Amino acid sequence: MLTLDSWGVPTWGDYDNDGNLDLFRSQDKRRCRLFRNQGDRNFVEITTGTLVNEPTGGTCAAWADHDNDGDLDLSWHASARPGTAPTRT
Repeated sequence: MLTLDSWGVPTWGDYDNDGNLDLFRSQDKRRCRLFRNQGDRNFVEITTGTLVNEPTGGTCAAWADHDNDGDLDLSWHASARPGTAPTRT
């Protein structure tokens, strides 16, 4: 369940290339969240990996093939906090 004590942007993209749109939720006060679409109207939260373990959270995100390798990449703008880079990919 997504809590509403933080604001961010839900973005849809097929991060695992299985043909199903997955959900990435940036959150300004919390870690971002990634939900894998199982293809049967159910989603499983992904709790490991760089996308969900970045401690800065984020305020916006976008999917695109940034490196032209045929896979979707995700970029998000990290929340402004001392010692963090402003953009993650």
